[in-house]
Amino acid sequence: MNLRSVLRDFYDIFQDASRRIVLLSIGALPGKPGNKIADAPRRRLLRMIGVKVGSGSQVSPGFFVFNNGKTRFGHDCRIGYNFRIWDFNPVVVGDRLLASHNVSLICGTHTADHLRTNVPGPITIGDDVWIGANVVIVGPAVIGDRAIIGANSFVTGHVPSDARFGGSPAKSLTLRPASSITPSTPSPSALG
Repeated sequence: MNLRSVLRDFYDIFQDASRRIVLLSIGALPGKPGNKIADAPRRRLLRMIGVKVGSGSQVSPGFFVFNNGKTRFGHDCRIGYNFRIWDFNPVVVGDRLLASHNVSLICGTHTADHLRTNVPGPITIGDDVWIGANVVIVGPAVIGDRAIIGANSFVTGHVPSDARFGGSPAKSLTLRPASSITPSTPSPSALG
C-alpha cells in the first residue's frame, strides 16, 4: 500500500461523508416543498456538492445523489420526496420537470456475464416532463419534451417527445378520450 492510494482512499471517505452531511442538511430544513424560505438554501447546499438546480425549483426532503458534479436540473422543477440519483454518468434535466415521490434515476447497468462489466448510461430528460410516483429510469435513457411517465414504470431507452409511457417495462400508451369511456353499471342481480 503506497501513500498515494491511502490519501486517495482518505479523500474518497471525506468526500462521501461531506456529501451525506449536505444531503441530511437539505432534509432538515423546515417547511413544505414550495416554501421559498427553505428552497433557496436547499439549492445552495446542493450546489456545494456539484448538483446544479435552476431557480424557482423545489427540492423535497429525502433527495439523494450517489456521486457529485454530474447532475443538472433546469428552472422551475418540482422534485418530490425521496428522489434518488445514482449518477455514474451525467444526468441532465430540462425546465419544469414535475416529478412525484420515490423516483429513482440510475445511470447505467452492467453486463450479465461473469465479469459484470459496467455499461455507462447517461440520462437526459427534456422540458415539461411529468414523472409519476415510484418510477425507475435506468440509463442510457432519453425522455423527450412534454412526455408523461406513468406511476410504477420502469423506463430505459428512448421516450419520444409528447409520448405517454407506462408499465414495466414502460411502453407507449394510447389514451382514449374521456368521452369514449362508458362506466359499467352492475346488473340488478349482482347487487343482491
